[in-house]
Amino acid sequence: MKEGEEFSLDTNEQILRFECCDCGLTHDFKFGIKNRQEIKIIIKRNNYSTGQKRRKDEKGTNEKL
Repeated sequence: MKEGEEFSLDTNEQILRFECCDCGLTHDFKFGIKNRQEIKIIIKRNNYSTGQKRRKDEKGTNEKL
């Protein structure tokens, strides 16, 4: 996904993982419908995926040097 790009969500509860391209911080977003009128969004930091992303980015940087 690129900045400003739109996307659609399935009404079934699902988790989408978002990673910051600058710092590698990763969050899991869980979306759902509550009472047929409200959109429910739960956001949690994913420390495990953040660490993986940052280690991968660091390794790629070291290989280029």
